[in-house]
Amino acid sequence: MNTKQAAQKWGCSVKTVTKLCADGVIPLAEKDERGRWVIPNECEKPPVSRFRLCFLMDMINQLKEGVIFQQVKWGISEKELQDGYQYLIENAMVSSFDVRQLEKELPNAKITSRGKALMERENKEGTSQRKFNVNFKINTGVFSFETGYESTKGN
Repeated sequence: MNTKQAAQKWGCSVKTVTKLCADGVIPLAEKDERGRWVIPNECEKPPVSRFRLCFLMDMINQLKEGVIFQQVKWGISEKELQDGYQYLIENAMVSSFDVRQLEKELPNAKITSRGKALMERENKEGTSQRKFNVNFKINTGVFSFETGYESTKGN
């Protein structure tokens, strides 16, 4: 579908759809030979912004570092939280888990390379002062490589 069709389906403006595609939040969206966005019909509108999706992925890392789930101020409803994680799962940005059991499941979830790429993009292009820690681990069986990135705006 094109941006106009997606806007009608999702109940938003063409400008919003174009921004979502350009921001990398619709991973399967591609530009055609004329530079217009083409979005697969099965794609859904993200339930939250790119920044919020990155925040949700970052919380997986934070929970692994000892943050207690019940003490986190999420800033969104439980339904939005579940919908956000479901969107990340369906778009292969995080490993699969039961979104109805976030407290139990999140610490064991993994952020995929697609999710990490979105976080890197948010760090580079986003307007927020908050930047997300993105760690990459590559193990080919022949060699292993690990790198990380974390900064605040202006660094």
